Amino acid sequence: MVERNEFGAKVQFPNGLRLIIREKPGSGTVAIVSVFLGGLRAEKPGREGISNLCAELLTRGNERLGPLGIAETVKLMGGELEGFSGFQSLGLKSLFLASSWLPGLELTAEMIQDPTFLETEISKLKEKISAGIKSRDENLLQLAFLRLREARYGGKPYGHDVLGTLASVSRLTRDDLRDFYQSVVRPENLVIAVVGDIKKKEVIEQARKLWGSWKQEEVQGSRFKVQSNKNITEEPNKPDKPDKPVKSGRSSKPNETNEPGEFWFPVPGSKQVHLVWGFPGTTFLSPDRFPLELIDAVLSGQSGRLFRNIRDREGLAYMVGSSNMIGLEPGFFALYLATSPENKDQAIKAVSGELANLVSGGISREEVKRAKAYIIGTFEASRQTSSQMALGMALDETYGLGFDFAAAYINNIKEVDISDLPGIIGKYLDMGKGIMVGVGATGN
Repeated sequence: MVERNEFGAKVQFPNGLRLIIREKPGSGTVAIVSVFLGGLRAEKPGREGISNLCAELLTRGNERLGPLGIAETVKLMGGELEGFSGFQSLGLKSLFLASSWLPGLELTAEMIQDPTFLETEISKLKEKISAGIKSRDENLLQLAFLRLREARYGGKPYGHDVLGTLASVSRLTRDDLRDFYQSVVRPENLVIAVVGDIKKKEVIEQARKLWGSWKQEEVQGSRFKVQSNKNITEEPNKPDKPDKPVKSGRSSKPNETNEPGEFWFPVPGSKQVHLVWGFPGTTFLSPDRFPLELIDAVLSGQSGRLFRNIRDREGLAYMVGSSNMIGLEPGFFALYLATSPENKDQAIKAVSGELANLVSGGISREEVKRAKAYIIGTFEASRQTSSQMALGMALDETYGLGFDFAAAYINNIKEVDISDLPGIIGKYLDMGKGIMVGVGATGN
């Protein structure tokens, strides 16, 4: 059965695989994106980072081609190819010249259905990932957000990092990777989006030949629940209550003089302090995500309140902003800044003051208007190219929003009313629900 609308077409094969096609005549290129539910949410305790390593290995050898053979083949097709993994998904994304779309689709099928997980490539990637982990831990902003997630979620999946830890990555074996692959990389858990200079009928015909009979052996825990395409006006999850924060000892220990809800991680030799405040967040399917994104736009960016008031007017921060992280499970809303140790206390008071003003004074109609224009413009710019469209459509379908969610997203942003905002601000951005993490030259 083929589902068609102005955004493209979707076909579901008997094995559960969902194929999305969108034609862009004359574009000269074709993007192919394959997405599986997975990522951090699929990782077992002690195997953090396995989703990321598995995704990278999919491009490092199959039954027909080794790593160099894949690289040379992609180059000859005028293409590019990479694996990716995140909080709740993993997959492959590629771009080929239009004349090579079929060989590109065939190569994608080989890499996903017949990976070899070569020991030599596992060792090389472990070294690369370990270097990335060390680099991450030297970036104070990244480290602050990681410490926030650890405190906010504890041992739950969102409390970990996509790269894993040095210890967890070093422990991963080829057998671990094969088991993870068998449990996650499955036809019923796969969405493929093909966007570009192609014909829908041809893509469906060739994809059915390549993918229609693909099966994986049944293994315990192999079934991922396909996300339902719920009406976006429903709210399947109430805001998550923060877990009792835990003190992390992964690469540094918090100072023992913490105030309730505060966690300090001194970094010897640092001349800056990075502060992150975390509040309960929401999900992809919650209607609260739209007013929260509008609030984020009002606070963040060079024209946002935090930048204007704390950086420009008060001169208390090197950088400052906000972030609205959403997921299949409730995410978090964050405020962050980088400042000097001598300005730390004043900066904390300034952020508290901005939140108090947000609660008491709300947001003006002009701010709402500007925020909507910014969000819609940024979103539209992020869905211009074939690669951007394919990735966005595949992820939206995977997360239960539907491959044609783009129009609904814009409409939901437009429909946010100023009267909705005070309730959302009180529901999520209450200082009593938040925690604060400080990393660097904390002075505590």
